[in-house]
Amino acid sequence: MKLSPELTVLQAVEREASRRLVRRTPVTLLDYKPSSVIPDTQLAPTGSIAVYVARRNNALMAEVKAATRNTKDGRDRRVMRKVMKQFANRKPCALEDVARRAVSAPVLAELAYGGSTMIKHMFIEDDQFVMVTMLPYIGGPVRTEDFKFTEYYNADDDEYLECVLVRHPPVLSAAEAEAIKIIPPELENVYVGPGDIVANTVLPVVAYAAAEAVFVYVTFNISSHDENMQHISPEAIKSLGPVGTARAMLNLRRDLLKGRVGREM
Repeated sequence: MKLSPELTVLQAVEREASRRLVRRTPVTLLDYKPSSVIPDTQLAPTGSIAVYVARRNNALMAEVKAATRNTKDGRDRRVMRKVMKQFANRKPCALEDVARRAVSAPVLAELAYGGSTMIKHMFIEDDQFVMVTMLPYIGGPVRTEDFKFTEYYNADDDEYLECVLVRHPPVLSAAEAEAIKIIPPELENVYVGPGDIVANTVLPVVAYAAAEAVFVYVTFNISSHDENMQHISPEAIKSLGPVGTARAMLNLRRDLLKGRVGREM
């Protein structure tokens, strides 16, 4: 069977990763309370875990960490402007071109949570650049050790990447909070999910220069919808049960983060 051009491109990156050496690097998980309720000024939108990746000792990454820990005087808003400024002059390009750049990058990386891959094919081309993407998050206990950041590198390269996770929990209704409390411990990986349930690769986002558009779309979408559209109704929760409710909440957060219209279920 003939593969689609998109799948052929992704397989080329997968083959490159498979021939490289592998190492696991600890992630940094930070809780975030923004200084402003205006979503497009926040380092992570409500109901998300923002994933920041950069080369080690990156100055902007240091600012992201400092501003997440201490938002005094709107520091986080100023840093967020710097993050977004990176994408101001980026132009769309073909997926094949991005794949070639990924294959030639010193390090390819992926992030997994609870045994499931969240984001693949991450790479950094510029010492000063910080990549950012988002995972939907419904609240609930999430531990640093549940995340696995894997780097695929060449033996003759000494580049290391750093992964910082910025957690901004959603505001839950009483019924949602109660449902989360009784999720069985062995199913706790339902609290976080990939940004796209079909393709968890970051390459199309890079190809279409969508990072800035994603943040703008997300923040407008989350802030502009009626509050009820950001929650699962009590009637649906009774019907779905705790685990079904968690999955429905995750899908709803994903829809909001992807700019789809929120809805009450």
